[in-house]
Amino acid sequence: MRMGSSIKRRVVSLAAALALVASLSARDGFARDVKTITEVEVREEQGMTRIILRGATDPIYTAFLREDPPRLIIELPDVMLDRVETPIRIDNGVVNDVTLAAFGDPQVSSSMVRISVGLADESEYELIPNGDELIIQVRSLLSPPMAPTVVAQVQPEPAALPAALDEDEEVVAERAPEPEPEPSAAPQELTHSEAHALAEGELVVPAQKARGASRIQGLVVEDNQVHVIADGPIDSVDAFRLKEPARLVVDFWGARNAVFPNRFTVDSGLIQQVRIGQHADKVRVVLDLRGEVTSHTVEASDNGVRIALNSDSAQDEDEQVASAARPMVAAPALYLEENEDGQGFAGEQNVWVKGVRFESLPSADRVVLDVGAELQALVYEPDPITVVIDLPGSRIEPESERRIDTREFGGPLEMFSVFQTPDVPREQVRVVLKRRGSAKVRLSWEDGRLLIELPRASRSAYLPGTTVPAEFASAVPGPGPLAPAPMGPPESAMGAPASFMGPPAPGVYSAPGMAPGMAAAGRPGGPIGPLLPAAFGVDPLFAGPAEPASIDILEEGGFDDEKTYNGRRISLDFKDADIANILRLIAEVSDLNIIAGEEVDGKVTIRLVDVPWDQAMDVILLTKGLGFVRVGNVLRIAPLETLKAEKEARLMERRSREKLEDLVVKLQPVNYADVNEMKDMIQHLLSARGSVMVDTRTNTLIIKDIPSVIHEATALVKAIDTQTPQVLIEAKIVEATLTFARALGANWGLGFTGTKTVGGVTTPSAGGFPDLHLSTSASGLDPLISLPNGEQQSNFISANPVVGILTGVLRLGLLGHDDRIQLDLELMAAESNNRGKVISSPRVVTLDNREAIIKQGVAIKFTEITRDTVTTSFVDAVLELKVTPHITADRSIIMKVKVSRNAPQLSSASGDIVGITKNETETEALVRDGETMVLGGIYVVDSGKSTTKLPFLADIPLLGAIFRSKTIQDERRELLIFVTPRIITSPSSDF
Repeated sequence: MRMGSSIKRRVVSLAAALALVASLSARDGFARDVKTITEVEVREEQGMTRIILRGATDPIYTAFLREDPPRLIIELPDVMLDRVETPIRIDNGVVNDVTLAAFGDPQVSSSMVRISVGLADESEYELIPNGDELIIQVRSLLSPPMAPTVVAQVQPEPAALPAALDEDEEVVAERAPEPEPEPSAAPQELTHSEAHALAEGELVVPAQKARGASRIQGLVVEDNQVHVIADGPIDSVDAFRLKEPARLVVDFWGARNAVFPNRFTVDSGLIQQVRIGQHADKVRVVLDLRGEVTSHTVEASDNGVRIALNSDSAQDEDEQVASAARPMVAAPALYLEENEDGQGFAGEQNVWVKGVRFESLPSADRVVLDVGAELQALVYEPDPITVVIDLPGSRIEPESERRIDTREFGGPLEMFSVFQTPDVPREQVRVVLKRRGSAKVRLSWEDGRLLIELPRASRSAYLPGTTVPAEFASAVPGPGPLAPAPMGPPESAMGAPASFMGPPAPGVYSAPGMAPGMAAAGRPGGPIGPLLPAAFGVDPLFAGPAEPASIDILEEGGFDDEKTYNGRRISLDFKDADIANILRLIAEVSDLNIIAGEEVDGKVTIRLVDVPWDQAMDVILLTKGLGFVRVGNVLRIAPLETLKAEKEARLMERRSREKLEDLVVKLQPVNYADVNEMKDMIQHLLSARGSVMVDTRTNTLIIKDIPSVIHEATALVKAIDTQTPQVLIEAKIVEATLTFARALGANWGLGFTGTKTVGGVTTPSAGGFPDLHLSTSASGLDPLISLPNGEQQSNFISANPVVGILTGVLRLGLLGHDDRIQLDLELMAAESNNRGKVISSPRVVTLDNREAIIKQGVAIKFTEITRDTVTTSFVDAVLELKVTPHITADRSIIMKVKVSRNAPQLSSASGDIVGITKNETETEALVRDGETMVLGGIYVVDSGKSTTKLPFLADIPLLGAIFRSKTIQDERRELLIFVTPRIITSPSSDF
């Protein structure tokens, strides 16, 4: 099988595999024999590329070829993929890449794998099933077949050959000599096209060629000449022309290819496209020609070969003149060097792309790359709307890479990307442009900046590819009389002028690129006629509409005040215009496919200035009581009553189909969520015939319903049944002296600012009071706490002020997480100086929204004696900390904290325990992951008075003071609690 008229169709058919269908109960439905592709291997053997798919035993497949771009599509039903990396880049001149994609769900209905093989040239393919392997063989039709046969030898030069062979000419047919030494000289078999060219005297095939050792390093295309640059002279070259389509094939025997990419489009005279490929024993260059070439010459030079094309037809001469008048835009020039490893690359050293920006100018869309030095730019067009520009020897930082959608500007450039090209011999930056239509690309250098410009078309009435409806033709201004319509004169004319020529706002098109002076064929509302010549305003650079992608921005539902419109801005001014023609006009502006039935009729008078086309369409449809629905990439216009009735009919049909649809059973395991809670959620999704049951032993839901509901229920379970994140709570309970507690920020003092700053000038405030700052931190301690930005002012009195540790600005009672501050070191230093003591340092892990309890203390025994019994009870005198964390979406943690301290109260006289002293606090705070929250204010006061005296003598008035002494003890300690939550991240968790 081959693409176009020249692709040879040759497929080895595979007998359809017997589908194993297991008959199950009505409840279980049907099961399919689903195969799995586990490995893809690519081999290259003598000009042939083998793609081996392993794991699909005896598959049923469908294969077909697609063009633009050329590719082979293979569909395998009831097949899945398992850990297969895709796409697979090959780029060997025959196959560009291989992409595998899986569709469907094998557990619900069915699955399918689609293989797309990108072809570099006209190729033939063959599919060979081999056990659990499916082999795809691809071979280029331009490469010589592998089977050795007769070789034709003709002595005269190509230019001297007659148009056909005479009987007196001698054609020597002989078998190729035995190879000696390496490499082997395999004889060449003539393909059908080459045999035809040989019969016409256009082909020279050598019996045996001496193999050179040249390296093809570049190609330069200028007008009708191609300069093939090599590392030296090329001794063995063959050239011949082929027809249908017209091509010139040039073989360089024994050469190696170092040019990439292998295909690029040029617009230079007779040459339309250049392709280059590496074969086993040669490099083949194919020139796709525009028109008929009467002769060609191949001349050797010191650094390669020059190929020149000639044509005597007047048409080709006109094309050459037009080509000479156009700037050299897409003619690529590749210059490659060799590095130490013998690999070809462009340029001498890497330069950095420092910036990328987009400019929407009145005359063009421009992409500017700040390179700093001029580089060689490689330009090629892989498809009609894409332009790729490579800058070998350049680099760009990842943060400088860009992907910008420019469609809102309404210019010829729709989107562009700038990025570092991966997996190439030499580093290079690639620019990919997606243009509208066939807008040309112009490259220029200015002060080390690469300017990439796409010129805008003239801003007038219609887009390229648009024709004015016949009833509008007489109203549209033009430079001269209109050409007559092919199917007769228009039936009517507009009574008022129609103008689209108002000046657009900056960055906004007013129907950009529309050309006035176009006529339509036939009656109003008839088929769109051909384009008029460029003299009437059609820019040939924009000829041809782009692919209709505007349907993606449309929202069904009609006109709405809250609806957003993103279409290109246009201006419309018509009186008594046929609504069908207005819709055709909007279809051309938006590149939409629109269909309207005979019920869409009537006239409308409108004047809309600088409005999005989708809003204009909604307003027009609303005026006439019409609506639209999307059917694929087609917009269907119909009355609202018709669309409403059709929608209701579809809903009724869907409900009827659901009642008749077979039920299937799905076993859905639940890992983390409560299975009974999941059951309650799924109950709301089930249809009238559906049911759900719970297997508590395996924590599994048994769902029975139609496939669509099963799919929704499965998606709900997968979304809800996720792993609950965990929180590690680290607590440090410290008993510190009052001075150390103040240093840690448990008690801070008073500040007053007596000045104010206005406009950078500091002046005293009202009353002239100076700044006042009081500090309660103990002397001799290193300053641990400072206000933000080092200012010692707060203007408030608080037990828990807003403070910061070094560079951290903290919330109320919080210590910021800073790797330079080690809380453990501070506490150890406090212990060593007898200023603090770490009572406990527990750690506990809890789930999100689950309470964690940390408790430490003793149980005190109390004995109660009555007349008949003695009762003993225990009361806890403990320090208890309860924490309930909740993780927010931004990885912050909301903590509910409750701290209680119950201590025994001793009698001052007997020392016995007479009660329990309780201290309790409860709060809720928001901290970030890894921050520390401080809780303070729980005091331990140890105070007392004692008197020492001598009996009798101490009681003597006045003199007794000599014989007695008094001691007053007042020691206060504060209990500080530091709580630090940390989120524990696991691979399966969303956090």
